[in-house]
Amino acid sequence: GGESYMMVGEVLLVGPAPLAQDRTCVSGQTCTFHNIIGDSIQPYKTVDVSGFRFKQDATTGQFDIREYQIQVSYNFDSANPNAAVWTSVTSSPCSAVQGESAWQTCTWSASVAAPYWRWLITQKWGQNSDPPKPRE
Repeated sequence: GGESYMMVGEVLLVGPAPLAQDRTCVSGQTCTFHNIIGDSIQPYKTVDVSGFRFKQDATTGQFDIREYQIQVSYNFDSANPNAAVWTSVTSSPCSAVQGESAWQTCTWSASVAAPYWRWLITQKWGQNSDPPKPRE
């Protein structure tokens, strides 16, 4: 019994490869997600995102994030950042747990593809003058 094989089609899996392409965002600084490598990923566009996760500093809980929004823009221009229109991907702010060092997640029902993303921290634990301090 000889067996023979014939190619009748092919499968293309679109997405990041390798999967472990972590990015670290530092409080008070711009966080970039460029240079994500993978198969058939469009340059300058993060595709089909349906969730966001982060870790708190969790040393005292005083500077931890309490509420935040994930927003997208389709017209951001670094030469004129104030002209960008930002839209939240969730209908209400996402909540975070104080003093928790495990991953905290915010998800939304429909995946979103956008060229520009923003993590907008709207409320934190502690005094108003204390800076938010996600784990770095």
